[in-house]
Amino acid sequence: MNSKNNITFFALFSIMMIISSCGIIQKDYTGSYEMKGQMDPKGEDIYGPFGGLDIKKIEDKTYALSFSINRGAPSYNMGGFTDTLELKKNQLFYKADPEIDSTCVITFTFEKNGVQVDQKSIGDGHCGFGYGVSAVGYFKKTSSEEPVLYHPFTGDKL
Repeated sequence: MNSKNNITFFALFSIMMIISSCGIIQKDYTGSYEMKGQMDPKGEDIYGPFGGLDIKKIEDKTYALSFSINRGAPSYNMGGFTDTLELKKNQLFYKADPEIDSTCVITFTFEKNGVQVDQKSIGDGHCGFGYGVSAVGYFKKTSSEEPVLYHPFTGDKL
């Protein structure tokens, strides 16, 4: 490559990086994500949190999702929800029904191979989830295929 080609390549590369960092080019986060608990040696119980996230892009920055989380053995208390959320950069923000927990915010931060889920809630609301259930952890992407979304408790197709 001569110096003129190098300058042109560098200029195009720089423009693409600026556009990408400004969110003009949106990545599609559609797919299925999973967090696995630890199976006990007998293969009878799962310890630690486990859950799933299915997400589908429905408009430019709008995603429909089905989320479930389980505390694991021995209680297997659980929580979950379905909702439609707006993407802001690489994050989705879920706010629980104010009548259940007005302080609950669950953040989904998309990374290269999955999504980090974090929960903030003040007091005993726990976002309306079962006792001891917290929506915190890393969910690894298992598929980029568009999932069929189901309600996490009823199994009804959305």
